Amino acid sequence: MMQREAQALIQQYLREHFGRLLQFREIGKIRRAAGIFWRAEVVCLSRDGEIPMGRVTVDNDGHLVERITVDDLIVALKNFVPMSLEDAALPSQEATDLAEEFADFSLDDDDDDDDDEGLGFLMEDTVDETRSRVDAFLETGTDQAKRKALQLLPRLLTSPETRAATLAEMAELEADLGANQIALGYLEAACREFADRSNIEGLERVATLALQLLDEEAYEASPMNILLTEIKSNLAPVEDFFELDYFRNLDDARREQLSQFVQRLRLAPGDDLVREGDVAEHAYVIESGQFSIILEAPDGSSRAVRCIFPGELVGEAAVLEDSGGRRTATIRADRVSTVWELNGERLRAMIMEEPALGMGIEKARDLRQVHSFFSMHETMGQLDVQVRDELLSCITSIARYPAGEVLIPEEKIPDRAFLVAQGRVDYVLNDAVVRRYPPDSFAGLRDSIMALKTEGKFVVAEESTLVRFDGIKLRDLAADAPPAVVAVLERLE
Repeated sequence: MMQREAQALIQQYLREHFGRLLQFREIGKIRRAAGIFWRAEVVCLSRDGEIPMGRVTVDNDGHLVERITVDDLIVALKNFVPMSLEDAALPSQEATDLAEEFADFSLDDDDDDDDDEGLGFLMEDTVDETRSRVDAFLETGTDQAKRKALQLLPRLLTSPETRAATLAEMAELEADLGANQIALGYLEAACREFADRSNIEGLERVATLALQLLDEEAYEASPMNILLTEIKSNLAPVEDFFELDYFRNLDDARREQLSQFVQRLRLAPGDDLVREGDVAEHAYVIESGQFSIILEAPDGSSRAVRCIFPGELVGEAAVLEDSGGRRTATIRADRVSTVWELNGERLRAMIMEEPALGMGIEKARDLRQVHSFFSMHETMGQLDVQVRDELLSCITSIARYPAGEVLIPEEKIPDRAFLVAQGRVDYVLNDAVVRRYPPDSFAGLRDSIMALKTEGKFVVAEESTLVRFDGIKLRDLAADAPPAVVAVLERLE
């Protein structure tokens, strides 16, 4: 699903249930174990400002998984406290001093029409105007000017395309002013933004500053180092096409058959592998380099929503589901890259003859989705790449489970744990549900790691997709890991 399709679904839902009372603001992509979701912040407009209502979320199939209800609306309206510059909790003298500090600021000293009223321009400037004001402050190079720039820069965080660079800039300014702890906070936020776009140059920028602010041991454990190392490791080229999970189990005859309709392509930075709207005739396996998935907007603009790396199979959904399918996004090379091109028609025919190939493709795709979730998980991000890879190696299956199935019985040391991708798992004690495990949560993980006998039982509450982990391997992993790693693993549940 493309962003504009998600926007249309959310807009339709709000119009049908609330008329023009509610509107949504910036829509963003979130990654869960079950895949990519689109989430929008919803507000109610009033003369006293925007009243936050909550969120609406749709999955990649267009299903609403998080909604705003009438009860949510009523609670938000009851709790809303109107705020303005006149009645805000800022002491009046401080507000006056701050307003005077900005009142005479102008990009053009000859512009007699510059009638900024104190802090009013903070609410009225466009992004470009704010950027110009920041640049004008920074040109002076004084500490006072840097502080003024820091007061303006948060306005630029509203743009997803420049958010990471803005956070990095704020970190550099805070470091220049001696506020190292604040700078480190901005650096961590910036590195996560850069990592989400697999921007190595940006990650190296924040890592360089982190090296200046941290000692060697602290830097080694920092998100700046961990994420940079992980993204770089993603760029390792594929050595053997048939060692990929998709094709590893094919016999020699099938490998020879597959080789006959695979050809190798090389692309330069900026070259399009596929374009949105084109007929899908081929699938591709990335051998080396890096690509971005680009979504086109109705106004002709575009933006990157995800990066893909060596070893990934892309474009297969459109060619495997049906012939003549259309590409839903553009895939563009970020650097010199090579791919293996697979003829879609012949790939479909081969899967019909060899169903195991189709299952291998589906399983590998699911595992890659879980790997992506692991890398972006807030707690999991504290683990280094090697530990996360070892955790991934404990996965034994990804499958659907019916409601009512007992996953871990009572009075038993678990030999398995589960990540909920879709659905829900309940922990039941004495016939009462005492804990619920929604999507993206781990059930039975702590008991497996610590070899603790459960008092109650873990039960599938509704039909669910679950990622199953080998409890014995988890226990061995924890036994060999440092205490800090074990503490992070325990917090996952």
